[in-house]
Amino acid sequence: MLDLTFLNLTPPIVTLSDAPTSDVIELINSDNIKPAEKNVLRALLEVSKAKERAYCSGSELSSFIGSSAETVRKALISMSEKQIFEKMECKTKQGTRRKAFLYRLNKSAIPSCKSTNIKSISSIEELKSLVNPSDEMFGKVEVLIFKLAVCLEHSHKSDTTSKKAIIYIDNEPVNILVESAGNNVIAKVRDMRYYVAILRLCLDAMKRRYAQYLRGSLDLAAVLKSEFVIAETDILRSMNLDMGSTSRKHAHNAMMRLDSTTYKILSAPKAFMDEFKIKEYFAKVSHFDVRNYAKTIDDRVAYQIELSSSQIQSLFEECKSQDSSLLLQVDHRIYNERNPLAFIFTFFSSSMKLGAINRYTFQSLKDNIAPNMQLRDFKIQLSNLLYKHRLEQYDGDGNKIDYIEWTSGKKVIKIINAKFNGIEVSIPDGETIFVQRDTNYERVTVNKRISSRGIKHRITPQSQPPNVPKNLK
Repeated sequence: MLDLTFLNLTPPIVTLSDAPTSDVIELINSDNIKPAEKNVLRALLEVSKAKERAYCSGSELSSFIGSSAETVRKALISMSEKQIFEKMECKTKQGTRRKAFLYRLNKSAIPSCKSTNIKSISSIEELKSLVNPSDEMFGKVEVLIFKLAVCLEHSHKSDTTSKKAIIYIDNEPVNILVESAGNNVIAKVRDMRYYVAILRLCLDAMKRRYAQYLRGSLDLAAVLKSEFVIAETDILRSMNLDMGSTSRKHAHNAMMRLDSTTYKILSAPKAFMDEFKIKEYFAKVSHFDVRNYAKTIDDRVAYQIELSSSQIQSLFEECKSQDSSLLLQVDHRIYNERNPLAFIFTFFSSSMKLGAINRYTFQSLKDNIAPNMQLRDFKIQLSNLLYKHRLEQYDGDGNKIDYIEWTSGKKVIKIINAKFNGIEVSIPDGETIFVQRDTNYERVTVNKRISSRGIKHRITPQSQPPNVPKNLK
């Protein structure tokens, strides 16, 4: 049963999930919907926008429509019987056994858009037809910490030591408490670059241990030892950062913040708890433990890092299977990415399948990469980021086209194609956001030319078309 007590909403609770407005309007205009049901869908659309949240109560919808709560309830029941909404039991109030229900829009009920025969993607309809069938944010979550990291602070000036946050796993809310111990503050999202570097170095060390184990020179207990000694210079060198005193200081501060920051799962769907083998609520999840920071016998300053048993097991399994993990897919450019939003976007897009097209709204994208940010602020920051990395486009004659449109306030992008850190982003209609990862990250790691792996369909124009005059290239 879903625990939605932290939403503080009275049942029934209703959500459009991450369905774009255009799809909901298409559903409203379909012949299968009765007038009362259309009113509820319109109200849900407007209330969700006004409240800037994914979930609404039935009473909020009835107030918006000006009808009784019973009318809304009957419309929801009717639409669930038509399989337009999924009806799920949930808990909305502590200490009560009263049944409550969540009505979640069933995406498969939305009339599908027919694919066109156009060879190059030039319409929203064709983009929709090519969207990754799972339609999950960044595909399968292989490492829990990758999802939890969105709860961290974006501002380097933040002095927060404890806060609650909500993340979304497969469109279901997970209630998180983020805390820091001692005199430290909660880690920043950009601190996660050191987490990636540390775990990559730990993986390298585990591979060396495993090789010795296969040769018979190391027993299994030694291979699975949870502690690693990692030189400070090795961390900075692996990130292609300079090794001066300033870089060392920044790295040490980040390491201490990561060490002291923990996540507690306050409430979550059972499927989430089972998938990540979390046995009980309030279970702590940490990045790693810094046991010591001192000079080694060879006079090098090093960190003594201890990983959890689950992290050790994960590294060991990777050594055995020789599979490329999510950890290794993180684009190396995050090490030098200074924009927190671009950083977290890049961080999580690393688990997208190369070439897969993913589709979101501003709300669903915000919920997945910046859940603590106000929707308006997110739209503005994302617009600024995309405008900075906008793609130049040309017509058939090689003339430059201004393919950018802003909303009336000139703060939020309505239409744009952009690309940064190997992520292609297209907003064609002011609300639908298509995201595609196309960078061959392995070639980035060896400082070779960035390339793509034969991606068939693209959401943004790639450089200039073949008929553009050479002097424009």
